[in-house]
Amino acid sequence: MDYDLASFKPSLVAAGALWLSIQLVSEGEWLPILEHTSTYSVADLENVTNLLAKSLFMVQFGAHSKKYTASKQKYASATNLSISNDAILDEKQALLMVLAKKGKKFAEGRR
Repeated sequence: MDYDLASFKPSLVAAGALWLSIQLVSEGEWLPILEHTSTYSVADLENVTNLLAKSLFMVQFGAHSKKYTASKQKYASATNLSISNDAILDEKQALLMVLAKKGKKFAEGRR
C-alpha cells in the first residue's frame, strides 16, 4: 500500500477503490445508494481516489522497481483473476494518468 494512503480510514480507501473501479470499468456514477451505504460522497472520495490512481498508475505504467513489479506479478496470477493484465487498464491509461497527477499534487501538498 502507498504510504500516502495510510492516514485515511480503511472504509474511505475501500469506497475510493470502488469509485475508481466504477470509473475505469463502467464509466458509471456514484449512486445515491452507494453514498448512503458508504456514508461518503464523490467529493469525500476525490483525494483518496486520486491517490489510489497514482499507485495503480505506478504499478502498471511507472518505473518498475521491485516494489511495483512484485504487486503486478502477484495480481497477474490466475488466483487473482489476472487482473493486472486486464486490457481495461491499458485502455484507461489516459484517465489514470490524469487522476494520478492530481493524486501526486495532493500528496505533495500534504508533506
